[in-house]
Amino acid sequence: MPSAVFYMDPLHEKKSCEMRILHVLGVAGLPRDPDREPTSGVARAALEIARAQAAEGHEVELLSVGQTSWQAVWQGVKLIRLRHAPWAHIRLLGRSLDFSRHLPLVLYTRRKHFDVVHTHLQPYLRFIRTPLRVAHIHNDLLDAPAAQLEGRIADVQRIEQDADLIVTVSHYLKGSIGRHASSESVKTVHNGGSYSRDIVEKARGNRDDARRSLKVTDENFVILYVGGFSANKGVLHLVNAFEQLALESDRVILALAGGAKLWGQGERPRESDDQYQDMVEQHLRPFSHQVRELGLVAPKDLPSVYAAADVLVVPSVCQEGFGLVAAEGMSMGLPVIASRVGGLSEVVSDRGGLLVPPADEHALLEALRTLLGDASLRGSLAAGARSQATNYTWDRTAQQLLRLYASKVGQ
Repeated sequence: MPSAVFYMDPLHEKKSCEMRILHVLGVAGLPRDPDREPTSGVARAALEIARAQAAEGHEVELLSVGQTSWQAVWQGVKLIRLRHAPWAHIRLLGRSLDFSRHLPLVLYTRRKHFDVVHTHLQPYLRFIRTPLRVAHIHNDLLDAPAAQLEGRIADVQRIEQDADLIVTVSHYLKGSIGRHASSESVKTVHNGGSYSRDIVEKARGNRDDARRSLKVTDENFVILYVGGFSANKGVLHLVNAFEQLALESDRVILALAGGAKLWGQGERPRESDDQYQDMVEQHLRPFSHQVRELGLVAPKDLPSVYAAADVLVVPSVCQEGFGLVAAEGMSMGLPVIASRVGGLSEVVSDRGGLLVPPADEHALLEALRTLLGDASLRGSLAAGARSQATNYTWDRTAQQLLRLYASKVGQ
């Protein structure tokens, strides 16, 4: 086990130590400039956890493997992109095994000593050299078509075999993974997402400017979607509900921040996502005067986008592992309408939003109508959202993970 020593105060509120921690981002793209380059939710979580751990005094690196190599430093975290090894394919027992991404990671952990290697979207941990291997599960691996389910179960079992610690971002995910892995080896640590008070106050203070930039007035009711454009995110269900509401009221504006290429930063986006975005844009064309397509928004600019809105909608139809966008919006004081799926329903409650069945466009439309017509309800939900969002900070997430590291170090 690592030689790092932990010093904890009597209340266990803060700990300081010297550990070398390597975060590994699997298939998601790692941005060279995280303040300006849009990222997936998993990449953002890995970045923010690494940043918060570095702020606690640790030496932290965040690594990915891709077609090109580079290095950068962000918020005290060393960002590393290793070049893949396209020749690293072997045949074993009639199967072709692809180690083109895994081999550079393995070699890196053998050149450098890390007390913890903490992986995200990395189901294969074997041969990684470190005293403590952590597998962080952000998505429901078992929410998959029947044809893929056997392989996903094998992934879970392989992770349990190779990891010293498995972390899930919600209790829902722990239950899902726990069907095929020992519950004792799986721990839940909710993601953060809440913006700091300074960021919130600055963005809310500039709300009028943010709304003017969207060409909306105080009379408009701005519905916001933030995220990728793909079928599992349910964007078309939101669009269909919006179209009906737009026919009823010209006050309604739909703002869309994101796109099909959100998860493809640095990698090739899926063709099916591009096609899905084309479908979304076709549906919205007749309502273009009531639509604001913002495209991919730099993370540093997102608080202003949230501040300009009146309600945030998270219409996912998949079993979301968490609800990062929901937590961000709640911290900005936005009521949230969200699908009752997976870990998303752990983040959003009736204190700060409305939950609707997934893919139920009528229920989504009714929720939008309710908030459009009831400013008092919007105000009470906004206050509840702000209060609930305080449970989801990256500092808290990082400290809980450090305590889990410490519990394993002592074994």
